[in-house]
Amino acid sequence: MSWVEKVKTGLTIKCGDGKSYTPNYLNPQKSKEYNIAEFNFDGIDGTLVKRKAPQGRKYPVEFYFQGEDHLDTIEAFEASADDPRPWTLTHPLYGELRVQPAALKFDNTKHGITKVTGVLLETIDAGRPTATVSPVDAIVEAKTVADEASAAAYTAKTPTVSGLTQLLGNAQGAYEQGKQYAGQAGAAYANAMSKVNSTISTAQAALGSPALGISTAVRGVSQSIQFLTSFPNDFIANISDRYTALGAQFSRLGNQLTPASMSVEAKGQYALQAGTIVTTAATNSVVETVIDEEGNEVVQQHSYASVLEALQSIEIITSFYESYVANMDLLQTENGGSITSYIPDMAAMQAIEEVVNLTVSNLLNIALNSQQERTVILEADSNAINLTHRFYGMDAADTNLIRFIQTNNLSLNEYLLIRKGTAIVYYV
Repeated sequence: MSWVEKVKTGLTIKCGDGKSYTPNYLNPQKSKEYNIAEFNFDGIDGTLVKRKAPQGRKYPVEFYFQGEDHLDTIEAFEASADDPRPWTLTHPLYGELRVQPAALKFDNTKHGITKVTGVLLETIDAGRPTATVSPVDAIVEAKTVADEASAAAYTAKTPTVSGLTQLLGNAQGAYEQGKQYAGQAGAAYANAMSKVNSTISTAQAALGSPALGISTAVRGVSQSIQFLTSFPNDFIANISDRYTALGAQFSRLGNQLTPASMSVEAKGQYALQAGTIVTTAATNSVVETVIDEEGNEVVQQHSYASVLEALQSIEIITSFYESYVANMDLLQTENGGSITSYIPDMAAMQAIEEVVNLTVSNLLNIALNSQQERTVILEADSNAINLTHRFYGMDAADTNLIRFIQTNNLSLNEYLLIRKGTAIVYYV
């Protein structure tokens, strides 16, 4: 459309109360500014300017109401303009705009005409942008908060040399159970275990020497223990193997519990390690580490092929959490009135519960939107290609064929012949 045709369309103002006005206008203008940050450095001439997204545009306006009844019209317009909701401005040159008037000036110095001037500011649809956090990011952040709470609870009490030796033994045992599942992350996992050895040795030395920082050394222990305990999340392995590693480590800790004879320090160690396993199981359900085509480790969101897989993750995580809560209840004493009393840290327990709740909620949403599993019993002999075509359709990259073979765990012989009566799984 030419500019002449655009100008002929006229200007329409729809105010927040829904009433529309069509005044004449002159001198259309607009301006645009950007969100910028300026940085000045001592000893360096000039200014570093960082520019971000543009701000809403500004429109200086000049329009006129005229005619015998223009005073009635301007009175109605002024009342409409007082409505705080945004205007919809249909401008011949600038199109449809969502704006708010910053100021309006009404000039009645000429008979039969009211001149209105001011500045209109372009506004977004909502009163302010809605911040959105992805469920995965929320779960990972919640794990960080929960792990910090567990670490704070552990470091609140000064450990003993013998207690640290026991903690090292537990960590070593967990490492031995988990390393078979580490895959290509095995060397890094071994380094994490070495770090535990180092920090515990440092803490034990600090306990024997007042000149060394005991609190700093104990924090180092808690951090290395949690890093090692969380490491199965970084295993280069499928989600099932990662859960298996975490389950073996969690069961080992539970089997060693003797609530009646355990020291307060040993109970605190269990809370630190078991709580971290629970939060790691949660993040294990949503993120994974894989090797890309160039041989680099890449952290990505875990994708679920079916409802059943998502529900299995929910079952595993809730099982970990329920066992953890039950064991913490066993370790708790009737009151906290003596030095042998143990009361679980409420902040840590609540933070871990939050991680589990967020994860289960996310997995339920995934389950609702995932494909559902179907099973059919073959009524006649067939093969992988025909069945893939039947249930999914063929594609140039054979992605559906590969998926069908993997889903049904077919052997090489079954690629060409799948016998009548075989149960075939597919997803819809």
